[in-house]
Amino acid sequence: MTDRYVIGRDGVFATLWDRQERRLVVENATEEYCRRVRDTLLAGRATAAAEAA
Repeated sequence: MTDRYVIGRDGVFATLWDRQERRLVVENATEEYCRRVRDTLLAGRATAAAEAA
């Protein structure tokens, strides 16, 4: 699935949503913080995939 993690905005607050697991990962944070968390999660998935191969 593309775009597993989606950042949504509501005024000055942002949320990070996991579409695959259908859950909020981060709520009421800055967009920058949501991007950092998303990038960390994506890096962890890439590392796990490389180790499994």
